[in-house]
Amino acid sequence: ELSMGLAPLVVEQLFGQVAALRDAGQTILLVEQYLTDALRYADVCYVLAKGRVGFVGEPAEIGSMSGAGGFLVGGAAG
Repeated sequence: ELSMGLAPLVVEQLFGQVAALRDAGQTILLVEQYLTDALRYADVCYVLAKGRVGFVGEPAEIGSMSGAGGFLVGGAAG
């Protein structure tokens, strides 16, 4: 996880580098516990629960959780 154990200022700088790579056309696989931060840089999101893909979609779909298969982001699977 990109932000694990780091000071908020360092995390902000690292996400700035992620944004620069994305803007340069690089493909990035980002595993991150802070969903709000990760969604700002994602084109496609995968939600994993109990070792299985429970949801695939765009960041806006995660916010509304439409079609998310009963998964609650930040909570427990239904």
